[in-house]
Amino acid sequence: MRCSALVLAICGLWTNPVLADEVELTSRVEAVTVFLEGGRVTRTAGFSVPAGTHDLIIRDIPDGALMETLAVRVDGATLLGVTHREDYVPPRDAAPDPRIEAAEAQIETIERRIEAVQDSAARARLAKEAAEIRIGFLTQLGRGEALAGAGADTLRALSEMVGEDAFEARQSALEAEIAARGIERQLEDLEEELERAKLALAALDREDEERLQVTLRISAEAATDGTVSLEYLPYPDWIRWQPAYELRLVRGAAAQLTVQRDALIYQETGENWTDVRMTLSTALPFVGVEPSYLHPKRRYIVPPAPPPSRKSGADALMAEPVAEAPMVVEESSGIYAVDSNGLSFEYAFSDPVSLVSGADVVRLQLDEIALDAEVFAQAVPSADDTAFLMARVTNTSGELLLESVSAGRYVDGGFIGSDFFEGLAAGDEMELPFGPIDGLRLAHDLIDRSSGDRGFISKSNAEATREEFVVRNLTEEDWPVRVLAAVPYSEQDDLQIDWTASPPPSEEDVDKRRGILAWDLELGAGEETTIRLDTTLSWPEDMILR
Repeated sequence: MRCSALVLAICGLWTNPVLADEVELTSRVEAVTVFLEGGRVTRTAGFSVPAGTHDLIIRDIPDGALMETLAVRVDGATLLGVTHREDYVPPRDAAPDPRIEAAEAQIETIERRIEAVQDSAARARLAKEAAEIRIGFLTQLGRGEALAGAGADTLRALSEMVGEDAFEARQSALEAEIAARGIERQLEDLEEELERAKLALAALDREDEERLQVTLRISAEAATDGTVSLEYLPYPDWIRWQPAYELRLVRGAAAQLTVQRDALIYQETGENWTDVRMTLSTALPFVGVEPSYLHPKRRYIVPPAPPPSRKSGADALMAEPVAEAPMVVEESSGIYAVDSNGLSFEYAFSDPVSLVSGADVVRLQLDEIALDAEVFAQAVPSADDTAFLMARVTNTSGELLLESVSAGRYVDGGFIGSDFFEGLAAGDEMELPFGPIDGLRLAHDLIDRSSGDRGFISKSNAEATREEFVVRNLTEEDWPVRVLAAVPYSEQDDLQIDWTASPPPSEEDVDKRRGILAWDLELGAGEETTIRLDTTLSWPEDMILR
């Protein structure tokens, strides 16, 4: 039976006045489904009760669980109702973690050793203090008034005695200070050892003390053993995963791109996960599950405003206010970016996963996808000195390749760098960069730029440019090269733009970007090619070119 915490009355909670005995359970995280943002946690607990009505109390749910999302299932008994408490939760008897207990014992041992060293240093300084008291006494003895009438021999003997004793006392004080400093040097190592032990404990003890309490009232017709299953969503930013890729390009006659898909998983729920069943999902439950509401577009017209009043002074102040035409506002609602194919995928892992809250980042391997690749060089001579290796691929995997901030790139087994990967929908095509090709050198020269009465343009409202783009293949292999260049474009009829190119471009308005031209060339080893581009702009004399 499943029951939401928001429909307790339907479940019959507390409608039965019969008192129930309380049984406290200890639950554990059994399984987690991790979304790109957020997650769904499943925790379980076993119970054994005699016949009758019982309250099963669970006090180990993290404080960040969203109780309005709680779903409960009880096997082995009938669930009568559910309640939860967020405040005034009694302390729970958490099962001790042997690793944490050992780390705490290590800290206590080091602290006792530090106290012992401090005590030894204090005892050494007691000897120094005693010697200093003795020195003070001898000093006062040498200045005593009783010596005023003493003879020379007496004073000489007393002086020798005081000097010898003072020397011995000062030597004792010095040796005591040296011994104390030697003992205290041990504190430096012990304090470093203590700091390391505290860091080790902090790495283990990542769980929050604040917990929630859920009470399940159940009824058993006979003595029974059963299990409780709780499912809930924590705060969205407490659990997440993101893809990480390794893009491995192998060139050749049958070029291929292998996409190694991994997942980076984080959690900050306030409790550690130990050996949980892990499932990753591409769903976004917190983004929204319904399409945007489309408001009707109401437009209307009004009479024009009357001309401004020519009244002045007091008459103008007393005049009726002029009614302004209301502003036309188009209502809109929030629109969220979603996967256009409307699908989500889940990846379940067979091996259990452990993850310390707020400390660990687990990287799990998903799979490898092999895609056919078309390899070519892309050249932008007006901006770059070299061409760049590109791979054109189509996502034939049937799954969405999500965007990732971490996508390592390899060419023929060699690592060339890491960069952002913008994602690729199933069936879609994209061009991926794989670094510069040093042997494909580029040059851009502005041969002529004329305006006014200079050059071959004589009108002041015209401008002409002549550019050359050069690509040199200094490698020992043939390359298909795609050269890109830009010509200006206009959305005004009065601004006329004409251009000619030799050779003519293979494509205009590349990727629907106006004015972007492309030449698809085959450049043999040791060859070079030159593209000439002439552009002319003309506009009315009373206008300024921008």
